[in-house]
Amino acid sequence: MDNMRSFLSTIGFCIRLSWESSRLYTVLRLFIYLTNAIIPLISIYASKVFIDILVQAGHVARPFHEAVFWLIIICGITISVAVTNRLLQYIQDIHIELMNNRIQVGLMEKSMSVDMDFFDSPDYIDSMQATMMDSFALPNIVWNIFAGFSSLISFTSAFIMLGTVNWLYPLILTAAAFPSAISNQRYTKLLYGWRLSHINEDRKMGYIQSLASNKTFANDIRLFNLREFLVGRYQDIWTLLIMGRKKLLKRQLFAALSASLLPEAIIFIILILVTRNIFDGRNTVGDYTLYSGLLATLAGSLTYAINSIVNIYEDKLKVDTIKKFESRANSVLDNGTKELSGDLDIEFKDVSFKYPGTERLILNGLSFRIAPKEKICLIGINGAGKSTIIKLLLRFYDVSNGNIIINGNDIREYSLSSLRRCFSTFFQQYDKYAFSLRDNVIISDLEKQASDDKRAIETLEKVDALGLLKKAAKGLDTPLSRYFDPDGIELSGGEEQKIALARTVYRSCQMIIFDEPSSSLDPISEMNLFENMKELFKGKSALFTSHRLSIVHLSDHILILEDGHITESGSHKELMELGGEYSKLYTLQSKKYEV
Repeated sequence: MDNMRSFLSTIGFCIRLSWESSRLYTVLRLFIYLTNAIIPLISIYASKVFIDILVQAGHVARPFHEAVFWLIIICGITISVAVTNRLLQYIQDIHIELMNNRIQVGLMEKSMSVDMDFFDSPDYIDSMQATMMDSFALPNIVWNIFAGFSSLISFTSAFIMLGTVNWLYPLILTAAAFPSAISNQRYTKLLYGWRLSHINEDRKMGYIQSLASNKTFANDIRLFNLREFLVGRYQDIWTLLIMGRKKLLKRQLFAALSASLLPEAIIFIILILVTRNIFDGRNTVGDYTLYSGLLATLAGSLTYAINSIVNIYEDKLKVDTIKKFESRANSVLDNGTKELSGDLDIEFKDVSFKYPGTERLILNGLSFRIAPKEKICLIGINGAGKSTIIKLLLRFYDVSNGNIIINGNDIREYSLSSLRRCFSTFFQQYDKYAFSLRDNVIISDLEKQASDDKRAIETLEKVDALGLLKKAAKGLDTPLSRYFDPDGIELSGGEEQKIALARTVYRSCQMIIFDEPSSSLDPISEMNLFENMKELFKGKSALFTSHRLSIVHLSDHILILEDGHITESGSHKELMELGGEYSKLYTLQSKKYEV
């Protein structure tokens, strides 16, 4: 019963997808499939009558126009089938495009709305890979359902017509088809389960394949002569996969051959009996056409219906995978009702945090405050938790213990959209979009002044990126990649960082966050950025991290982060007078510039 409910649920899921993609094309496809299921049976009967008329023409008085009438019916059926099949092909092609669009947009939206911690989970990535692969099968699933529906109608009609003559024939032939159905169902499940269990290896193959066309690795591949190494790894995994799959396919082949011969033997025996009856005068020549047509239709439609059901069963497994992916629930819930606005007063109260699936505390009892319009600089070694604080502030993750309070309310009381709208952040991990220079800047604030080129140019100037605009042949319309357009430009690491900074600065917000903003900048660009920062921070709260302590002079308050909690805090002058870790670090960096 559970399997039956799951099977029917799959059919309901796919019919709903078809209906929501296009009601018109769903109705038209069902109508054509229904018509195509009935018309061949009419053609078989018309052929039987026409042949009997021709056989009797020499010795029985049958009017010529009667033969012409049945011939017109036969030809008319042939023409109508040809027309409807052409029409069906057109409808299917458009319907599949509509369904594919709906499916891919849905998967994109799901992938862009899941929690950040999912991207740290191999299980999630395996599931996403399987879902992406299976999603392309959904239009075929709909086709299998429609085709199965048509085959069942055709089978039922042929069964009844053949049964009016002899019920034993259709019953025996139907029973003979079941071994094939059982075998197909068994191996379908085995093959799909095998594929899912090896999805990680399949992903590794895809990753190695992507390296071959990835510009980031092109230098290493050529310099270190990695071609044979990468191809060898790819082939090793492929060999492992194909050998395992080949064993299952070979077993399926022998089972399928054995099971498929039984219905053919039954048809042969029945036609021998009909032929004997014709010789004995108990059947007409037209009856042979009727029997052979009905048997072929019965066997063909039954086989097709069984294959459709087996395919739907396999598709059920794919739909289950897609449903499982879609049902993954976020732990960062967007159920806050308050709207965040105005100046921000932020306080971390005894905050502890460890990333999902790990046991190490990144933050441990962390407490500090950022007053409205205050500028805070976070200092700490790699892994101290600086970037984690930013992710918690943006609610990419929720705290494990403690609270983050903004303007007197817990951060979870605000809607995610209103919370994140208050921040603009330059992340350590950044990249350019293969879009135009304009898009790369204004994409951070599409809600306001999306077509304001003057504001975009001013932003580029603030981050010392006007030189990039000058070398762009199409100005702001120049793509920042040659991946799609030969007129595009490729950027250096420092230039990519400037674009990411411009994107951050362009956004209208209450607080700006810079996570290592000058890590890839040359000294002149860094100096220009620091000079502009005071203007960028004007009237805003600011939080920035940096290993280069020359930026600390822009802050009102400096926090030293170690082992997940604050060890020192104060202004630059206060911390230097304290003579602690900050003082040692600042003195050490200063000496590097002494000659």
